[in-house]
Amino acid sequence: MLSAEVAHIAAASVISDSANGSLIMSGEKAAGTVAADDGVRQAAGVGEGADPGSLSPACGLPQWAYRAEGTSLAGWLSNDTSGDEQMSDKTSYFDAVVIGAGFSGMHMLKSLRDKLGLKVRVYEAGATVGGTWYWNRYPGARCDSESYIYCFTWDKQLLQEWEWSERYPEQPEILRYLEYVAQRHDLKRDMQFNTRVTSAAFDESANLWRVYTDKGEDVTARYLITAVGTLSTTNLPQFKGLETFKGKWYHTSRFPHSGVDFTAKRVAVVGTGATAVQAIPEISQQAKHLTVFQRTANFCVPARNGKVDPEKVKARKADYDGIVERLYSSFAGFEHVPIEKSAAGGDARGAGTSVRSAVGQWWLRFPAGRL
Repeated sequence: MLSAEVAHIAAASVISDSANGSLIMSGEKAAGTVAADDGVRQAAGVGEGADPGSLSPACGLPQWAYRAEGTSLAGWLSNDTSGDEQMSDKTSYFDAVVIGAGFSGMHMLKSLRDKLGLKVRVYEAGATVGGTWYWNRYPGARCDSESYIYCFTWDKQLLQEWEWSERYPEQPEILRYLEYVAQRHDLKRDMQFNTRVTSAAFDESANLWRVYTDKGEDVTARYLITAVGTLSTTNLPQFKGLETFKGKWYHTSRFPHSGVDFTAKRVAVVGTGATAVQAIPEISQQAKHLTVFQRTANFCVPARNGKVDPEKVKARKADYDGIVERLYSSFAGFEHVPIEKSAAGGDARGAGTSVRSAVGQWWLRFPAGRL
């Protein structure tokens, strides 16, 4: 439990695992006082501020005919595409405006433009595609959905070509995948980066949306799709003394792209939510001393991460049509089957509450190391 009186941290790094990610502060010399009330919330995740696992993977979505576009996978892997040219079209009217260039935004652009033939513009605050995987670069950031379903299933050829290195891929690998998809399907030509949508209003007389950006743009569209995730705004805890803290601090959802060296530092992590569960083990290997402030205990299960058996990979690639069908019919887009057993221990067909309850379903939802 963290009170306003015990949050004095000298020569420390502080990570606050709040509802939308985590705050990190660090320093080498004795530094000021950081105070927080008893309501420090656990992380629900870290999307663009939210937990990667909280975002529904763009799997099991409508599959349309694959069109060979862009460069080959082998050719792309040898190039850096983060600086690719984006759209230069000056059109002020669009059939659709999409906010966000993560998994959902990329899929929406592909669907609306290439399947329906609409004129689309995607606005993204970051410098490239990726969404949560662009913003969240804290130590240990990785997906808690298995890699074979955390992908775009509409590109059947890429399902066969792409080789994931682990069962639960890390942030850099997922971002590389999204960059490749963006180039392969020429998505960036209809995306505008480093741009935030500041407001949008529906004009009932014209039956159109008017969308405004921080670049001074005013565009109209028939459809407005927000693909920003459920926790897209960083929740920075208002700790008293934060503004005078003489050390360094960071928030995991806006972690420096160059990383942070915690060697010989005293580090403090505030909270034990989904972000901290991933970050703490990694930071502890570097830091001189690590202190964790916890309000409520989190429950974790073994991740059992690692390389995937090549034979299993081969079998999955041969059964992607079946996999997609099962994802469509599942509770939450995963190949998990509830155990048909009552809470009383008897046959679920007899009496009692089935494991199909919300608790049982959510237990099945998180095989990657946490509940």
